[in-house]
Amino acid sequence: MSKKYILALLTAVAAFGVYANVLNSGLVWDDHYHVSRFSLRFNSLASLFLPTDLKGAIMVFYRPLIGLTYLFDYSIWFDNPFGYHLTNILFHAANTLLLYFITNKVFKSATVAFLSSMLFAVHPIHTESVSWISGRTDVVATTFVFLSMLAHIEFKERDNKIAIIPAALFFALAMFSKEIAVGAIIVFAMYDLIISEQKRLEPLPYICYGALIILYLIMRQAYLANTVVEMNFKPFTDISTIFFSSIAFYLYKFFYPVNLNLYIFEIPYKSLFLMAGIFLFATLVVLFIKKKRIYFFLIASFLITIMPSISGAFTTVLSPPFAERYLYLPSAFLCIGVAYSASKFEKYSKYCIIPVVLVLAILTYNRNELWKSELLLWEDTIKKTNHWYPKSEYARSLLSNGRLDEALRMFGDSLSVAVQNNAKEKSLSGIFNNIGRVYLEMGDVDKALIYFNKAISSDKTNPIPYHNIGEVFLSKANEINKRTFYLKHAEDNFMRALDNDPYLFESYLGLGDVFFMSGDLKTAESCYLKVIKLAPNTSYSAEAVKGLLRPEMLKVK
Repeated sequence: MSKKYILALLTAVAAFGVYANVLNSGLVWDDHYHVSRFSLRFNSLASLFLPTDLKGAIMVFYRPLIGLTYLFDYSIWFDNPFGYHLTNILFHAANTLLLYFITNKVFKSATVAFLSSMLFAVHPIHTESVSWISGRTDVVATTFVFLSMLAHIEFKERDNKIAIIPAALFFALAMFSKEIAVGAIIVFAMYDLIISEQKRLEPLPYICYGALIILYLIMRQAYLANTVVEMNFKPFTDISTIFFSSIAFYLYKFFYPVNLNLYIFEIPYKSLFLMAGIFLFATLVVLFIKKKRIYFFLIASFLITIMPSISGAFTTVLSPPFAERYLYLPSAFLCIGVAYSASKFEKYSKYCIIPVVLVLAILTYNRNELWKSELLLWEDTIKKTNHWYPKSEYARSLLSNGRLDEALRMFGDSLSVAVQNNAKEKSLSGIFNNIGRVYLEMGDVDKALIYFNKAISSDKTNPIPYHNIGEVFLSKANEINKRTFYLKHAEDNFMRALDNDPYLFESYLGLGDVFFMSGDLKTAESCYLKVIKLAPNTSYSAEAVKGLLRPEMLKVK
């Protein structure tokens, strides 16, 4: 095996090794949805790529290929987090390898390729993308951007027109993974004009890329046409401030990756970062004028790949508006820049970079430890962000761990901050519902009902408080003298929950029990079968099977 491949393999091993402690981590934040529910609802290629009924679904983006990775994981691992984490780490290791080969092709230097890919492998800014199952969007998209770029370079440098086919295919797959990949076409064009030997654009690949972008946008629009998203743009002065300050902020995060934060609601020291961002653009102009083509290409590529994520902060859609995971793809160009600069001191670079890599690897390994538990992760986050959402998530983690008094206090704190910050009614609904859950766990049913109803008053489209009220009334139905009353109210609330989310299989299970206790065995059977259809191989389908195997149910024809 040649030295080139040995070095490449070492970077991939480093990428896998530094994240090995994530393999025994659990589910955090959105992982519960993507692992436990996403694959049950979007269980076919058609449901991922083509317009479908999105009622009750958590859908803001069109990323069908990410959904496909969840389907793949679910088919093998079901709801075991190990396999999902393994997929993330393998994609990251693959990206490290690909970055090595791209850099080696462009710079014809094993040193630059090794240093840049090693920095990329162990950099702690990537923990949010790799350690968090739901953060894989950037990781998977980057894989296909890198593959497309490799094929594009092959076409450009060797005039291999066949290479346009994989370049276009991987470019399409990158867009279907995350919309930020659209900007890769500009990176490719800059490579052609600035870095390649010919210094000119060939129209054929860009005709293919352009056609694929149009196809992607048409499919995306058709898929999300019926979703309702409040996209309120911020004032222009705020947008310009956000634009320049966030660029400098992300650079700061890359070069000083300590005190990492899961929920970045606003940029600190905004004025300072604003001036730094403007200075960076001025530097870019100077690099262009002085024809420092390598540095210009790398900084410009960083800006192009980070801009789509920054533009999300111009609206009220993204929450939080800033995130460390957005640096995953852009950081590759910064890693190359650092490695290229270090290579100028050929004699000492490899020795200087070793302690840097070791420090970064330790920081990454330690940060991964927080991702093992929601309780640890959100506890760390609320120390760094005074926002209602992390407080609410931390309270939810406390509730899951049975620390009810602490959960109730933290939900109260979250509610207070949410009201002060004029949070949306939908957000307040979630907090009210969770407070109701705490009281229910405490055995105070009356207070629980009060807060479930407050949740409904705040957002009548939220199916969860309806379901919870249905569960409360169903639990009371053993009182013979009021059984009919309680069953009727349980049925009404389960039905309202399903009106808002037809895929809420828990409510079908509740309805099955309601109809069984009411003597309507045929309808009970259909509800239990619906649970089995919507949630196969889960504890809910197991409960539905138990319902179907009751002696009375076995007599149903």
